[in-house]
Amino acid sequence: IILDADITQAQISEVQKLRRSPGRVVLNKYEKWYDCTVDIQTGKHSIAYARSDLWENTTKQHELMLANQSYNGSLVSCHSLKECRASYTQACEKYGKELISMYSSETSETVKRDEFKNASIAWAGKLIVFFTQTVSCGIDVNIPHFNRT
Repeated sequence: IILDADITQAQISEVQKLRRSPGRVVLNKYEKWYDCTVDIQTGKHSIAYARSDLWENTTKQHELMLANQSYNGSLVSCHSLKECRASYTQACEKYGKELISMYSSETSETVKRDEFKNASIAWAGKLIVFFTQTVSCGIDVNIPHFNRT
């Protein structure tokens, strides 16, 4: 999965070579990224790397939030329910459950329907929103502080 607003066909082709199956690619032309460094990790150490980067960034953003300064939240797409649950639990312990959300197959359809209807309200003030493939296409989120996926 690549979430990028300025991805080229050459980049898509390279990622598809890494996959065992071709997968789907959806291009989002909403906003271009410039001066962005991309670090592709593979194998088992990639989860540890991603978690370390997430915790380092979220700790900085949490400190800004507590100081009533502008902060940025993160949207985290998890490849499995087990990984999503583990990361969510760790984030709740570090930053408090009220600042973290998680959506998975275990989330009730009522909660998903109500919160996905207006995710901008449901996710306002959150540091991290974790999700698995349960998040459906068409969720419209326009929250300036979510600038990291």
